[in-house]
Amino acid sequence: MQKKSMGVALTFQPDTPWLREVFPGIVQYAEEQKNWQLAFHLPKSHFDSPSEIDGVLAAGVPTSWTQPHCPVVYLDQNNHPRVITDNRKAGADACAHLIERGYRTLLFFQTGDQKDIIPFIREEGFRAQAKENGLEVTTFDVGPRTVQKRKWTQEDQIADLADLLLSLPGPVGATACNPDHIQRLHTVCMKAGLGIPDEIGIISPTESTVILPFLHPGISSIHHDRHRIGYEAARLLDQQIQGQRIPDTTMISPKEIIVRGSTDHRVVGDPLCEEIVNYIWDHLEQAPNTDELAKKFHLSERTLYRRFASHVGRTPSEELRHARIETAKRLLKTTSLPLIDIALECGYGGQSQFNRDFKYVTGKTPGRFRT
Repeated sequence: MQKKSMGVALTFQPDTPWLREVFPGIVQYAEEQKNWQLAFHLPKSHFDSPSEIDGVLAAGVPTSWTQPHCPVVYLDQNNHPRVITDNRKAGADACAHLIERGYRTLLFFQTGDQKDIIPFIREEGFRAQAKENGLEVTTFDVGPRTVQKRKWTQEDQIADLADLLLSLPGPVGATACNPDHIQRLHTVCMKAGLGIPDEIGIISPTESTVILPFLHPGISSIHHDRHRIGYEAARLLDQQIQGQRIPDTTMISPKEIIVRGSTDHRVVGDPLCEEIVNYIWDHLEQAPNTDELAKKFHLSERTLYRRFASHVGRTPSEELRHARIETAKRLLKTTSLPLIDIALECGYGGQSQFNRDFKYVTGKTPGRFRT
């Protein structure tokens, strides 16, 4: 028996950049159902045939603009029920990436706009991750020039931020509230003569294909899973239409970290150790041992151990294990690769050795960590 046709109104601007990424997820769910009919009803427009609308997916509109007494799921922060990015996790992931790259002085470039809650949620996650690693975060929003003049200008903000960055013990790992502020941070570094990523590593808490890849160097970013946001919003709306209760808020974790030139190598403090550490991370499948590293970099094993103890805080073999486990964590969370493929990509001879090492370090099996 053919299912009854289901009319779903999309009440948002389809040309909004982030919503363009959400829309394919909605379409995928609709196509799987076979009986969904999607129609755009732009903000402030009227529903032409209210009786034909079974549910609404909305973003950027107040509740008064959606169909009364009609099931609705929102795709933004301001209304409920909603499906949104876990922005706290995005901030935490940005911080964890900077720490993993070797940055210990951390900066968050915050907006002065108190009306937008998302940047502050990202900062909360960033700070929590730093605290978990025994580190503190410097926040910059309003500098002394602005305070003195009681008037904000972008020129003063750039000058104040440059003064702050030059005063911090480097290298600095930095993020900002959004891609526009990331671009401003990049400008500050260029004007202050700060090298990226050697003196400052930068990661954006959200991707922007319009800005980030075209700066020099390109800026790493947290890639939000907006396709999944669209799919989950549609799935939950379907449940609501069927009379089921749905969660007030559904959080979707970021998908992956897009690594570009702004954080593409690990900062150690000693040029030779930094080169060796990056070699280890880039050659996991070869599993270079201490003897091979010493010969390649023309050092005695004793000197290699001594320099690693002073500048890295781990032995070369411990760094190899650390690199393997951190790479495995990333692959487990961001791909659907079978465990044996992840084990081999991280340089393990088989899955049993990988399982033992992973559980020893994390306290969980790889399969449990993935779920």
